[in-house]
Parts: sequence; C-alpha cells; structure tokens
Amino acid sequence: MPAPRSFSLALGLVMIALGAFIAIRALWLGASVTRQPLLDVGFALFFLLRGALYLRAARRVAVPPVGPGGGPAAGPR
Repeated sequence: MPAPRSFSLALGLVMIALGAFIAIRALWLGASVTRQPLLDVGFALFFLLRGALYLRAARRVAVPPVGPGGGPAAGPR
C-alpha cells in the first residue's frame, strides 16, 4: 500500500471516529464537548464529512496494475 494511500486511509478513519465520538456524546449522553450544542454538531459534521473525503481519496489513489510475474501489466497499445 503506497504511503499517501495509507496516510489518507488512517486519517480518514481517525476523523470519522472523532466525529462519531462527538456526535454520540452530544446526542445520547447529553454532555457536549464544547458546552455549545450547535458547535458540537458543526464539529461532528465537519469531522465526519472530512473523514469521508479522506477515505474517498484513499480509494482513488492510482495503484499501478501488476501483471503476472510481478511486472507491470501490459495494456493496449
């Protein structure tokens, strides 16, 4: 896995987990992180959406196809 892809994947997962934590804490426990419910909603949405964008970017990183024997795959000429 290339370094940019693994970094985007890890950062996306961390941001989604942080957004979910903020949302769950505010909705089910009734305890807000910032003591401002609207600010918590904003932070949760930001982290969830930004994490989704990082995961989408990790899926789109071009990985060169590998042909049989480990060499580059032969494409149409």
